[in-house]
Amino acid sequence: ASRPGHPNIVSVFDLFETGDHLFLSMELVEGRSLRSWLEKEGPLPVDRVIAIGRQTASALDHLHAKGLVHRDVKPGNILVPNTGAVKLCDMGLARPLKEGVTVTETEMVVGTPNYMAPEQATGTELTGASDIYGLGLTLYQALTGEIPLKEPTAIATLSRRQKERPDPVRRKRPDCPRWLDRLIRRMLEPNPRERLTAAAVFKAFETRRLVPRPRRRTVIAAAAVLIVIATGISGARLLTRHPTAVVEVGTMSITGRDGKGHTTWHREFDIPVVSEQRADVDGDGKEDVIIILSQKDPSYSRSSTNDGPEIWIFRNDGNVMSRFLPEQNIEWDFDYDVEIVASLHLLDLNHDGRSEVVVVGEHLNFFPAVVFVYRPSINQWDQVMTHPGNILSIRATPPQSEPGLRFIGVNNRLGVQGFLGEIFIADDDESNLLNVRAQREKQGLQSPPFSAMNPSPPYRWNAYVPLPLNCGPFLSEGAEVSSLPNGNLKIMSSQGQVVIYDRYWNPAPGPNAGKDFKALRSAFMDQLYFFSPGIQKLDAQSIEDLRTAILARFEPLLAEPAYRLILDLRSAPALARVGRLDKAQEILRETVQETNHPDATYRLAHFEGLSGNFRVATDRITRMMTIPGYRAFGTRALFDGPHLALRIGIEDHDPETIDMAITWLSSQGRSADIGRVAEALRARANLWGNDLQPEDLTVTSWGYAPSGEAIACLARWRQGVNRPDDVAAMDAFITRNPDAAFEGRLARSAALLGAGQNADAFDDLSFLVQQLVFPSKDDFSNHQLLDLAQAMRVVALEADGQGDRARTEAGELLPTLTPELLPATLLKEILSKGGG
Repeated sequence: ASRPGHPNIVSVFDLFETGDHLFLSMELVEGRSLRSWLEKEGPLPVDRVIAIGRQTASALDHLHAKGLVHRDVKPGNILVPNTGAVKLCDMGLARPLKEGVTVTETEMVVGTPNYMAPEQATGTELTGASDIYGLGLTLYQALTGEIPLKEPTAIATLSRRQKERPDPVRRKRPDCPRWLDRLIRRMLEPNPRERLTAAAVFKAFETRRLVPRPRRRTVIAAAAVLIVIATGISGARLLTRHPTAVVEVGTMSITGRDGKGHTTWHREFDIPVVSEQRADVDGDGKEDVIIILSQKDPSYSRSSTNDGPEIWIFRNDGNVMSRFLPEQNIEWDFDYDVEIVASLHLLDLNHDGRSEVVVVGEHLNFFPAVVFVYRPSINQWDQVMTHPGNILSIRATPPQSEPGLRFIGVNNRLGVQGFLGEIFIADDDESNLLNVRAQREKQGLQSPPFSAMNPSPPYRWNAYVPLPLNCGPFLSEGAEVSSLPNGNLKIMSSQGQVVIYDRYWNPAPGPNAGKDFKALRSAFMDQLYFFSPGIQKLDAQSIEDLRTAILARFEPLLAEPAYRLILDLRSAPALARVGRLDKAQEILRETVQETNHPDATYRLAHFEGLSGNFRVATDRITRMMTIPGYRAFGTRALFDGPHLALRIGIEDHDPETIDMAITWLSSQGRSADIGRVAEALRARANLWGNDLQPEDLTVTSWGYAPSGEAIACLARWRQGVNRPDDVAAMDAFITRNPDAAFEGRLARSAALLGAGQNADAFDDLSFLVQQLVFPSKDDFSNHQLLDLAQAMRVVALEADGQGDRARTEAGELLPTLTPELLPATLLKEILSKGGG
């Protein structure tokens, strides 16, 4: 009889016996094994790995449901045709689970050692969890090119896998989605009971979301409660038969009590309760309790441990309606690690008289924000929006409007400019909502600033418009948006200032008041996409032609200063990136003269620094940092501007500017941290200036000095005192501090040089130089890093025994560098070894 049929399992049609030989009649699959693909192509694209994982998990789910365990899941047994379905093959080792399959010392060779689960070293019964481990190893290899936790012998490999978990995939493949990284880690748990089932793995691939695992303490507590209930232990007063009359929320617990004050239910938490709201979430007529747990370190240390946030929704009887961990269920596209501070909002988004639970998550230190909405009818949290800036105010749309939400936010990618946005939500039809996730995967999340992001049912943009340039008072907590009887919108700041928008979302009064330009405003945002650095493929003339076309087509909108500012801030850097630094400066000088806007000032200072006009750039930044009106805009005056001043001060050998920038930045955090933040910033200046001090070798990373640990590693290399774990430490640093990843990669290469791995260092630095060339065209900080990367690459070349080539490259590069700074010093040292 043939094996149970499944589209992702190679079909076995019949078994024949001829003489002493047995023959199988099987399905012919045209294509190659996954092993062959990996040997030829190396690590595969993420989408392709997801497709392979989903289909293989489906096959294993089918086998396990039939009572079979494969026992040899590996790349060689997964057939990946050019077109068509992935096929799991080599069912010869498959055995029924009911037979109690075990592995003895002599049978350990059953299966392939590289892909064996740790329990295969213990002689315990094999289950479907062993197949899941093998699939996890296979997917890890498909993404990274490495088989994790592999040792020279099978015994050593399995012994290590009993005790260790592999490094996160994202440490080696930053483009791997977080949900997939978490999924593979769950598949590679040492304890088979902790692994997901094949059905759960398949569901995760289908939904591209992983349900968070309960804390072990929670599971144990739940088991204890069940034991109390089942055994009827006398005196168990934690649970009574009386209905809960009141729910009390403590600092680390939540408790239900009956009318006499007796405890009806109780739960303790590992981290504190920081927020509480109450509402009838599910419409059963009873009040539910929504709480946020969080233990965020109030300092700006990058090496601190932060737990939470967790959002819990409790019913009156103590049952948990939902537990949501935003950091583990987030789509994130920003150069910062996911460190979320959450706030609760109860908003009647559907206009049905019942509040929805809305969670706004903002980064602990920086600008990105996300908005989640809970759907009780399908027990689902939707990430409605990602936003490149803080959400300052969020409300439901008024009853006379379509269901949805309105918000005021700051868009850091469009001039650190205030925006007013409105998102509509379709009717709460369950059949429609069940398709939401599939639609969102196909079409992308709602993500301003570009309306080129397709709508994701049931959410769709209605409007996203900039506030006036003098909108500082509205970029603070407490601004309110209300609808006027004539259909206009009124925005009032907490200080009483008012801005009016008409029903077409035009500022009123204004040049476009009363005109229906909603479609034109959306089209304008679409055009900005072509200036984005990640997709820019146009040459200088094409960019100028595009800018000219936009000026003509959107002339009515550009009469509003906010739109002209946005166009200039997108097009000028695009021109700088293709070598037209002169034209980029011309555009922004005019913009600064007309608007005095801090983001235009900041960008112009970059271009002036790149042109060698250090004093002009420094004076411009200093004015931006000290003028009160600029400081109202926050990030450019308080963070980005001082960091740029520090780097230009280093390049210009200007100790006064260096001291000013360090003092400014270190004073932004807690007073207790000022000294350590200042040390981390000073270490950077000392490293570039060839004036290292002992304390520079041990500085750490902070929110206002994110590259601290990388600078310390570079300093240790320069002093010849690298630590044995510096390479691994920088791997972890890069994952934890994506906004300082370039410094981290420089430091990792320095650690490789310190360890004598010169060829690896040269390869890493060559790749880093290639990656820095383009972003260094419009960003002075990246330009400074490129200088150091190029110089260190020459050092690696010389250390690898290619002295003549190194001296040739050093001689060509040295005239382009600032004298007496570290990059030039490194090259002079190379030249001196050859008598140059």
